[in-house]
Amino acid sequence: MKLLINLVQSLRQFKTRFILRRVHQLLSFLLLGATELSSAAYSCLLNKLMPLDWLSEIFLSTQICARSKRTEKLVLSLRCEQRSYGDDDDDDDDDGDDDDDDDDDDDDDDDDDDGDDDDDDDDGDDDDDDDDDDDDDDDDFAEWMNDENHNYSRLS
Repeated sequence: MKLLINLVQSLRQFKTRFILRRVHQLLSFLLLGATELSSAAYSCLLNKLMPLDWLSEIFLSTQICARSKRTEKLVLSLRCEQRSYGDDDDDDDDDGDDDDDDDDDDDDDDDDDDGDDDDDDDDGDDDDDDDDDDDDDDDDFAEWMNDENHNYSRLS
């Protein structure tokens, strides 16, 4: 592993297509199962080796995106990381401060957005689901997957 890190760090100084291709081949070898790296460990390794603009170049310009579910998840997580790259605060709500609250100035504690301060969904039963019988979530997910697959195939 140290040899791999040293190799790629030494190659980082050369920003050519040839080097990018070679680095990609080396890293995709790891990703596609030559070792037992988890996707979290792999992501950590990539973040140590290269800045995120290089990662975009490597992953989004190749056909590897369509090869495995593990790669898809990694690419999506890297895109999310890249969007937030350079954000120095530790908040998760993007309101500019370092806390995790959403600062939406409403003092209610409800999670069901029905305007009252309780967590129930006010549909008359004792559970907290909204019982709207809306199966659109499955359709939305399928549509999103089709769009993502189309985007991957279009890039290759």
